Amino acid sequence: MTSTTVNASRSFTGINFLIGIVGIAALIAAANYKVPIAPVPLSLQTFIVLGLAITLPWRIAASVVASYVMLAFVIGQPVAAGEVPVTGGYLLGFIAMAALMSWVHPILKRIPSPSNRMFAYTCLAITAHVIVYAFGLARLHFAMASLNEGWTLEQTFTAGALPFLTGDLMKCVLFGALAASVTAFKRRR
Repeated sequence: MTSTTVNASRSFTGINFLIGIVGIAALIAAANYKVPIAPVPLSLQTFIVLGLAITLPWRIAASVVASYVMLAFVIGQPVAAGEVPVTGGYLLGFIAMAALMSWVHPILKRIPSPSNRMFAYTCLAITAHVIVYAFGLARLHFAMASLNEGWTLEQTFTAGALPFLTGDLMKCVLFGALAASVTAFKRRR
């Protein structure tokens, strides 16, 4: 592999650019198709972020997700799932999720056993979701506490995490299975 090939694979050109544009469009679409549970709706956005993260190099994956987040902060409701002042922390967590998953993906795809690889991808997806929850719950608590005197951390967890844990766990397991299958398919080629 020449240095030109290495540099081209790391740059934001060609197929990476196309994947980035499609990824942003998919994130916008996923934000608009959601299960309406207040104050933070359930969407497939994290699933798409995870998919982008194993498709693109980590800097590009984080940049694509950051571009989506900037659109969400500028445009608001049509792009983001819910009101940005409330959901903004989750959106910022998407950037960390994309960077973490994309950065660790090259290590995980080398795991020889498909079942171990699925387990590793599932565990990493859960870890990435915990990071999103950390960002999201912190911002949600700040937003809700400024509106409602006496708003507690328990209320924040009950409103901003508890309704989504089962769905997010299912997304993590599905992602783990798909990521392990895709890497197994790529290994055979």
